[in-house]
Amino acid sequence: MIRTFVGNMKITSKKLFGLSVETKSGTILGRLDGFAMDTDFQSISEYYIKPEGLVGGLVKNKLIISRGQVLDISAQKMVVDDNYAAGAEKENNKIENKVTEGAMMKE
Repeated sequence: MIRTFVGNMKITSKKLFGLSVETKSGTILGRLDGFAMDTDFQSISEYYIKPEGLVGGLVKNKLIISRGQVLDISAQKMVVDDNYAAGAEKENNKIENKVTEGAMMKE
């Protein structure tokens, strides 16, 4: 079982799944449905959110929230930056640029 350390608090992976996720301004995004772990640093690198409510009606796929966008995690909820979508797009661009640069270097 993976344990996540938040300040002095520990939350087991079992308790993380299903945790409510909302933005700093209070928009409910959905519930935590999974996460990816960076094995080099033994830490969670991104969280997968199953959309609910208004967001669920607009988005069919899971949302991906990077660890840098997480403002707070408690036993009741996870709070993320209001600009979570802009941050996710920025991360995707970084990945695409690295792939493009790598492909160019092999030529």
